[in-house]
Amino acid sequence: MIKITRTFAIELLIKLKYISTKLSTHILLDAFDSETDVLLMQQNTPEKFESEMLQYFKMKYFGVANDYLAYCLNQYLNIQCEIDGLVEALETCPCCTYKTLPTLGEYDICEICHWESDSINPTLDRYSSVNQSCLLDYKEAFKQKIVTPILLKKYVNKT
Repeated sequence: MIKITRTFAIELLIKLKYISTKLSTHILLDAFDSETDVLLMQQNTPEKFESEMLQYFKMKYFGVANDYLAYCLNQYLNIQCEIDGLVEALETCPCCTYKTLPTLGEYDICEICHWESDSINPTLDRYSSVNQSCLLDYKEAFKQKIVTPILLKKYVNKT
């Protein structure tokens, strides 16, 4: 089993995702019929597009569990590895209680239950316009949903 740092694992995954996305974009561009469609897709400069894409992928791995990073590397490269490094701290989602939110009350969306954090101290019975429900009803609805084990593995723990 290979031991690698968390930073290296994230950088490697970003590069792998970036390459696969860039290939997909080229395939997509090849599928367009008109030159106008291609020009619309390429309005952003390649440097700006690349920078935005790399930043997006970096945020996708913020706070995820080391075991999940190892799982992703195994899926991409078929290698068994152990990831060493501290996981960035995340806030607990008030709905599913997994640590998935970078901040509370900043309208971040939980990847597990999809609750949008619109309040630092949500109450169970206060109606949330962004979630179109109160927290109590949203929690009850979430209990009925099936969440994939891979998604649950992504985050460090439930509080």
